[in-house]
Amino acid sequence: MRKNSKYKLTLLGSLFTLLMGIQLVSGRSNLSDSYDRLFNIVTWISIVVLLFVSVLMARFVLKYREEVEGARSPIGHTMAKKLEAGWTALAIFIILVLMAVSYPTLSDLDDTVAAGTGEKLIIEGTANWEWVFHVQNSTGGVDVIRPVVDSNNVKTTTMTLEVNKEYNFIFWASGSWIHSFFVPDLNIKMDVNPGTNNSISLTILEPGNYVVLCAEFCGAGHSQMRGVIIVE
Repeated sequence: MRKNSKYKLTLLGSLFTLLMGIQLVSGRSNLSDSYDRLFNIVTWISIVVLLFVSVLMARFVLKYREEVEGARSPIGHTMAKKLEAGWTALAIFIILVLMAVSYPTLSDLDDTVAAGTGEKLIIEGTANWEWVFHVQNSTGGVDVIRPVVDSNNVKTTTMTLEVNKEYNFIFWASGSWIHSFFVPDLNIKMDVNPGTNNSISLTILEPGNYVVLCAEFCGAGHSQMRGVIIVE
């Protein structure tokens, strides 16, 4: 009974981990294909590693369970060194594969504003846990859009953009806090660091309302820092 319970717990734990790691990607921007492709590659590599480790774990739970403890025999020093070298080499190989498949996508998307011709938008993360959007208006000036605060102290900043139009997002922090501009449905996640202006070129392909979050725990007001991008 104990043997079956341990075996079931191992399988259930592995299945739970697998399900928690799989997410639905629904990108609707020009960045979606590249990010989705990279996400799928990393996900499948993770699934293979998870299944491999889970099978080994289940085998060890059964083979070396308490009832057969007397049948164990320690491995020699030479074999231990081989095992240590083997799983270290395997881990390094997996990391190198992940680096090889990630670098082209991430390098192509990094700091693309210099080559872009789109309208510039400044996304400001403030020390008051607010998103402030600086948007060019029809007269050539800049409109500063600040958040609306509701009764729960949630600060929501809303800006309206055009579908199929290129925009150059420039991110900067006006205080000493580190934020992370995160729009799940557009596959955007960019760190907003003091002293560094990260940037990205983006074209939104589908109309809709896209929720903006902060993906970096930035202090007491982190959960109230919201935004909405309305695409028409």
